[in-house]
Amino acid sequence: MIRSAARLCLAAALLLAPAAGAQPEADTAEAAAEAPREMPDAPAQGAPAAEPGAAPTAAPAATAAGSATGPAGPLMRATLRNAEGAPVGEATLRETPNGVLVRVSLRNVPPGEHAFHVHEVGRCEPPFESAGAHLAGGSGFHGFAVTGGPHAGDLPNLVVPADGRLEAEAFAPALTFAQIQDADGAAVVLHARPDDHRSQPSGDAGDRIACGVLEKAGGQD
Repeated sequence: MIRSAARLCLAAALLLAPAAGAQPEADTAEAAAEAPREMPDAPAQGAPAAEPGAAPTAAPAATAAGSATGPAGPLMRATLRNAEGAPVGEATLRETPNGVLVRVSLRNVPPGEHAFHVHEVGRCEPPFESAGAHLAGGSGFHGFAVTGGPHAGDLPNLVVPADGRLEAEAFAPALTFAQIQDADGAAVVLHARPDDHRSQPSGDAGDRIACGVLEKAGGQD
């Protein structure tokens, strides 16, 4: 009898005791509440926070304002006319931070090599001596091949083909629009012969066969 009663007490104790390693439900809920929650990434410093539900925005596209070429500079233009008054070409000058870019378009001009310069007076009365000397711009000597040269208005020779037409471009690093737009203006002059880049005062370039007064242009090409 005593042994039977002991066995019954042991069985009852085993039924009432919790399983090994088990935790009460309250303890499990409490642990879950204390677990750290995963937070969303914070916006980068200086960036505006996105509104809830807003779609992500793309980075702004690059604009042309910051390009290496920069804005176009101011323009001046001249219509070249020969001694008979007939138009034989145009010159377009564009000022840049580094000098003046000169574009020339010629037609009905004698074939061969011709000197082309910016002269110091904006008057073109045949035989175009009215345009004065080369625009010196502070340089006392003419010519690319001379120490102390060239003049600000000195330019490379133009080589016109047999059909008398030419499109050319040159650069004058010492030339400025302030020099051109002084009280008496300036002109571009085409000569009969090439410039030897050495002879004073104008490179032994011969007669002046066409001339154009430089004027401020309203638009850009």
